[in-house]
Amino acid sequence: MAESNPPSTTPDEMHWALPYLQNDLKEVKQDQRELRRETQDFRKEMAQQFAEVRREAQDFRKEMAQQFAEVRREALEFRRETAEQFGEVRREALESRKEVAQMFAQVRQDMRHQSMVMMAGVLIAFIEYRLPAG
Repeated sequence: MAESNPPSTTPDEMHWALPYLQNDLKEVKQDQRELRRETQDFRKEMAQQFAEVRREAQDFRKEMAQQFAEVRREALEFRRETAEQFGEVRREALESRKEVAQMFAQVRQDMRHQSMVMMAGVLIAFIEYRLPAG
C-alpha cells in the first residue's frame, strides 16, 4: 500500500488563507448572534402567546363560573317556585278535604234529620192508626 501524505504547505501558502478563515469565522459568529436573537425573539413570542392563551383560559373559566352561578340561581329559583306551588296545591287540597269533610258531615246530619222525620211520621201514623178516631 502506498502511504498517503497530506500535501505540505508552506507559510506563504498559509498566509493568503488566513484572511478567508478570519472572514469565515466572523460570518459564523454573526450567524450565531442572529440565531440567538431569533431564538430570543421566538421565546418572547411564545411567552406572549402563552400569556394570551392563559388570559383566554382565565376569561373562559370566569365566563363558565358566571354561567354556572346563573344556572345555579335559576335552579334555586325554580326550586323555590316549585316548592311554593307545591305548598299552594297542598293548602288547596287540605281546604278541599276540609270542605268535603264538612259537606259529608252536613249530608250525614241531613240524613239523620230526614230519618228522624220519617220515623216521627211513621210513629204519628202508627199512633193515629192505633188510637180510635174520635
